[in-house]
Amino acid sequence: MRRNIYRTSARELALIATVLILVFCAGLASYAQSTVSGTITRAGVPCPNARVVLADNSGTIFTALTDSNGNYIISNMVNGTYIFTANALKATAVEQTVTVNSGDNITLTVDLAYGHTPLYDDFSGTSVDMDKWEKFNADNPLLGNPGEATVSTTDGMLNISAAANKGGLISKNPVPKNCTIEYVMPKHYAGTDQCFTIIKDKVSHYSNYVTVQDKGNVTTEANLIAYNNTTSSAWTRNNNYDVVYPAKITILKTGCHFDFFINGALKYCLSPTITDEAYIYLYGNTMTDGGTTAYFDDIYAGATVPVTVNSVAETRTAAADTYHTISNVVVTASFDNAFWVESSDRSSGIKVISTEKPRLGKRMTIYGKIVRQNGEVAIQAEDTVTGDTVTTKPTAVAITGKVAKELDKAGASAQGLFVKVTGKVTEIVTNTENTKIAGYYLDDGSGITAGSHKGLYVKMADCITLPVGTINVGDFITREGPLTIYMADSTTPVPSIIATRGLEYGPVGFVAYNDVVYSPAYPDGGSKITHYSCVDNPDVNDDFAGGPLKDYATGNYVGESAVVTVPNTISLRGLQSAAGGNPTAGDAVTYFTDGNGNTIVNLVGCIYTDKNYDTIPIYGWYFDMTFYGLDPNAYYEFVSTVDRNESRNLPIRYIIYDYAERTYACSSFLGLSSYYYSKQSDDSCIMSSGDYQNTAGCVARWINIKPLPSGTFRVRMNSPYVQEGYGPGAFRLRKQAGWETPPIY
Repeated sequence: MRRNIYRTSARELALIATVLILVFCAGLASYAQSTVSGTITRAGVPCPNARVVLADNSGTIFTALTDSNGNYIISNMVNGTYIFTANALKATAVEQTVTVNSGDNITLTVDLAYGHTPLYDDFSGTSVDMDKWEKFNADNPLLGNPGEATVSTTDGMLNISAAANKGGLISKNPVPKNCTIEYVMPKHYAGTDQCFTIIKDKVSHYSNYVTVQDKGNVTTEANLIAYNNTTSSAWTRNNNYDVVYPAKITILKTGCHFDFFINGALKYCLSPTITDEAYIYLYGNTMTDGGTTAYFDDIYAGATVPVTVNSVAETRTAAADTYHTISNVVVTASFDNAFWVESSDRSSGIKVISTEKPRLGKRMTIYGKIVRQNGEVAIQAEDTVTGDTVTTKPTAVAITGKVAKELDKAGASAQGLFVKVTGKVTEIVTNTENTKIAGYYLDDGSGITAGSHKGLYVKMADCITLPVGTINVGDFITREGPLTIYMADSTTPVPSIIATRGLEYGPVGFVAYNDVVYSPAYPDGGSKITHYSCVDNPDVNDDFAGGPLKDYATGNYVGESAVVTVPNTISLRGLQSAAGGNPTAGDAVTYFTDGNGNTIVNLVGCIYTDKNYDTIPIYGWYFDMTFYGLDPNAYYEFVSTVDRNESRNLPIRYIIYDYAERTYACSSFLGLSSYYYSKQSDDSCIMSSGDYQNTAGCVARWINIKPLPSGTFRVRMNSPYVQEGYGPGAFRLRKQAGWETPPIY
């Protein structure tokens, strides 16, 4: 037998391999995954928590929620033709048809038109606005008394008494297809269910789309139960979710279904058959004990109406009580009840009346009513949309007092602009207790006066606390801040700026210490350190929760400042005597003693959440140490520790926020229990304040902290496991000479 032997050349092998790969890939193509992704913006800025939906005629739904940068991605799409919908609060929904084929990677980026909401009620009036609402009984509006519930407004909230037959309020007008709905439950009282319902109409017998019901069985936490009701008796869903008050509920009505959120987190998608319109119905359900009151606040509902964007200059000259929208403006100062913005071309600025506190440099879109306040034109904000933060704070425009006064005569178009003034202090204005400086008059030689006062007025920002004596008459000072108006008396306006920092930046290399709970019975650095605390105990602490820090080497105040704050709902007390102990080991010795055994900051004492852990647990407590007046171009080090000196299992967590840069440098925790001591992330660590007594001397520490352009960063303490806890014993802030190499663990 003759055998034929055929040898395949390398070239032929390569050709065969290529053909096989192509055939294999062609076979895979029909199974390739498809994705739809993109970015949702609103008024040109990234829109977080926007809802993206792809729905086909068969009821198949793919959905995603945008992240903080407005990005979304939907993977594993099934071939077909879909209606793509993008929707968000305070924006007009967008719909379009999309065809998805195997292997497609489709990018859909949408800019939603910003607008105000036809139905908006913050219940700030003295009574319920019955132009927007009417009394209603959902069990059967044709029987009984639909006006049975008592409704009122108290402290800016809607109150509805729990009434028989679910008597409550219903919106006079329906909310249309593709709308956004939001409301806030500001309080909770045991003994009632407070229910937010989206109902089909005002005639059908209890035919609801969605009921979000707060089960009133605890005082600090709510069990929210959501129902999808298609008939009066069919409860097709019943899921419990724990929510810590206050809770914000968001519902997006996206064409054919509702998406239900609590505090921005998606709970589930509801897909009943719904009409294009529905009504909002609010009530407090009657309980066996007679019920109490249901509370609601800040309700947005309806398809948003796009608004015309006006320039700041146009807004300044508009008639009072007219509504305007300004866009792409930059925040120049931010306080408790107002903030100031300037236009992107820096041609004009304006005051914004709002309790929102946006950061310096934040870009915003603002909708509201034009008003006058103390002779100054302002916009009373109803809706705001925040965008990115500018990379550097606005460069201050140098002006004189005379120029400021002429601008004021010309219509004050410069109010809100970020400016710089220089001059000599002629007069100090203090608070009623004569303990801190409220502001001062600064004469730059241009000859402006306000009655007996000489110079323009520099008002201290709310966050800046300057003890009397830190600035004195005759000091030559340069200050930056937004231009505004100050009423020297009831009839005399004077040009003014709001100082965004109180003193000059501290020198490179300065180190400042603050003892958070101080007692003279336990000596420390004395007059060379500060004792700012949120504990209201003036006998043992400074009179302030914050203010400028001191350079420990000289004892002089520096411009870098700090404030210690807590939620208003938390009751605190300071612990002295045997509570706590001074460092005897570890990093605490390195950072809080002088190396010769002398204590710089006495750690005998710490803050305590004043509740009985066994009977009244505390939820959501925290302590914030906020640093402001920092040089945004410098680097800083933060160090803190606490030692309760007792054998209780009370670990605490440090978290750093609101920075431009930072490097983790906390204690290594090597060989210690990970339950009590551990690194959580580059932004967070846990250490014990009770059991183990922190005898290892561990500290929370970050270096190379570059502040935000506003000159701020923040560190928070809270509990990782339990409700009760302790606050900081002390902290130190150091201004570095430059970027430093982090430790090696």
